[in-house]
Amino acid sequence: KALAIQVEKQNLHFKKRVLDLVETLFTTNPTSELLILLPCVLLQASNSCFKSNGTFDSGKSGVEARGFFDRLRALQQKLYKAKILPVLRSVSAPKLGVIAQSLQLADVDVKADSLSDSDNEDDGDVISVPKDTQLEYVLKSVINAACKAGNTDLLMLYRSAISFVLRLGKRSEPVELDMFSKICEIAIDSWICTRRSKIQPAFFEGIMADHPEYGWALVKSICNHSIQDAATNYHRCEALRVVGVALRRVPSKNVLRSNMNSIWKAIGTAFAEAAKSGSWKTPRVRTIILLCNDFVRALKKEMLPHKCKDENLFENIRGVVGNTQTNALKAKANQFLKTQEQKEIEIVKSRKRSNSTLQENGKKADTGSSTQNGPVKNGKKRKTKTQKKTK
Repeated sequence: KALAIQVEKQNLHFKKRVLDLVETLFTTNPTSELLILLPCVLLQASNSCFKSNGTFDSGKSGVEARGFFDRLRALQQKLYKAKILPVLRSVSAPKLGVIAQSLQLADVDVKADSLSDSDNEDDGDVISVPKDTQLEYVLKSVINAACKAGNTDLLMLYRSAISFVLRLGKRSEPVELDMFSKICEIAIDSWICTRRSKIQPAFFEGIMADHPEYGWALVKSICNHSIQDAATNYHRCEALRVVGVALRRVPSKNVLRSNMNSIWKAIGTAFAEAAKSGSWKTPRVRTIILLCNDFVRALKKEMLPHKCKDENLFENIRGVVGNTQTNALKAKANQFLKTQEQKEIEIVKSRKRSNSTLQENGKKADTGSSTQNGPVKNGKKRKTKTQKKTK
């Protein structure tokens, strides 16, 4: 056992030295084409630091992999936020295969094309990706791995890697919106349609905030999944909350017009389910009401028709919100109904005072009467100077 512990510590030390070499490559040659595919290797190395339940893998020696993961995360953040980006060129990179082997990744996703045997017969694993499919390859690798990530820190790294790839595309060859939405379909399905999905809403919220044109390419798919295949009402509300994040940054009028019907239909389905179950919690109802107001505000800003044609939506809103005791929620609902020229929900303000208020008022009255008659000491009232003089 002592020998196994020593070997494991040496392997961890060797991995850190490999990361030193990778950082040297990044700092000395930031435009190298190797950096385009490097996120695939680094993310899989990060994933190897965790167990399937999302906790750090301590290994046989009991030494946690947190230090190695922190080093990987710092290196990736430095790569993804760099101002100088690598240049897109056809990559035939035996060095990446060596890096992957050095980091001891048994499940490295290697895409190898046929290369000349004379040049690369001794180079080991060769990662070879044509120029036209580099960004597509990296996006598929990152998103497929994100669906299996069981840790929040890992998901944030995957989100940063996607932002890095989209930045690369903007500078050279932009990623097609249809291709991006098709690749992300797997992640959306895993998130909304699975009860215990490992992917979280923050993953999509980052895409909506950082790259709104690509985030809006996912809105229609998110709405359709929330209508048809949502695992629970909680997943349905979370999906619409992400749509609300997208409404804060609308890239163009045509984009909003093309998604109008899908968003109205998703809102109508959510309130229909809420009226049917009758047991929705106030935060969930508030999420949908806020989405309605944000949606109407965005439609007015772009000078698009902002009135919904679904009469059942208004009835369901009155039924769901009217049964709650929260006047603030009713006011938000009335704000939406007023824009639709619909009958508003009656807000009844309570005039009853609580028992604690009445008790406090009673105590104040008692103290006031005691001060008028003079201070009390040992259960007996002391006479004031005026009372003594009269006697």
